[in-house]
Amino acid sequence: MLNFSENSSIGLFKRVTFRTLAALPCGILLFAGCLCVQASSFSIDREATIQYDLGGVRMPEWSGGALVTFVSNQTPAPVILSFDDRGRQLSPLILTIPESETIDLLDAARGSDGMVVACGKVYDHSGRGTGFLAVFGTTGVELTVIRLYPYSPSRIAVAADGSIWTAGPEDANPMAAMDSTPPGSGVVRHFDRAGKMIGAVIARSEFSSRFMVEYGWLRAARGRIGWYAGPRTDRARGTTRFFPTVQCESTRSLALTSRRW
Repeated sequence: MLNFSENSSIGLFKRVTFRTLAALPCGILLFAGCLCVQASSFSIDREATIQYDLGGVRMPEWSGGALVTFVSNQTPAPVILSFDDRGRQLSPLILTIPESETIDLLDAARGSDGMVVACGKVYDHSGRGTGFLAVFGTTGVELTVIRLYPYSPSRIAVAADGSIWTAGPEDANPMAAMDSTPPGSGVVRHFDRAGKMIGAVIARSEFSSRFMVEYGWLRAARGRIGWYAGPRTDRARGTTRFFPTVQCESTRSLALTSRRW
């Protein structure tokens, strides 16, 4: 739970208070303007305050035992910030990629062992862009960056086994005015800790809109990967969402279920 407080004179937040839950709900959390929870019980574990100005930055998210966000985005060296459950700041991680002009971070996540991963798009001096996957080792010193063109991940999560999951489309022709993603390409992809792809599921053809692939939430919990896809809106159907859940029986065995709203 996040609670922003104490606006400064320029409208930025000076302090963030958050609460950790002692037990997770036995149900599904959906965020679409409202919160729908099917829960057995909740209890507050503790409350912590972060003495850091997070105004105007991406909403922090709880991941791998820490609150994770990033600052200085869309620069040559964005910074990933993490805070433990008592509000103490962990070592910041600076992401740099050789020969890049701008790095646009779209998501970041943390594993339970302290490994931090990030994804987004990187642009060179001529303006050409490509999707990437960045993996910081548990010490925060080692950094592996994998350029994934034409795949362009926008959401990322770390499974319990340390493997990495992403969601995003392929940009077969980034200069095309219309969506150029191949219909059969897998939009949810599975990587090992070294960044090698070991699987892909859910074809692009499952979605009527590219926005459903690019936005939403990707989370790992209880041996499963849950992806709450972005919205699709039209006059006939209204707003619909796609919520696929990938159950990881092993690194190469996947069971897929899905729901639509």
